[in-house]
Amino acid sequence: MYASLARFGYNIAKSLRPSKIKKKIKPTVDKLKSKLPSGKASNLAAGATDKIGKGYRSAYAATLGSSTKRKVTSAVIGTSFINDILDD
Repeated sequence: MYASLARFGYNIAKSLRPSKIKKKIKPTVDKLKSKLPSGKASNLAAGATDKIGKGYRSAYAATLGSSTKRKVTSAVIGTSFINDILDD
């Protein structure tokens, strides 16, 4: 049971990679940019998405950036689920 929960947590950690998040958000950002008038508003939106992306990448690298960190995080998630299940 613990192994399957750890795998579940590991898959969650892998799905949060910046490249996967970028692929999911890109269509929304492109649609938003097309609705904004060209000029300062469009440049502001592009700059904001770049800053948010850099911030997310650095946060990801600090918490889940290596496979060891992802394994530890998945173990924590799995342990949390086990505690929640057993406490009820």
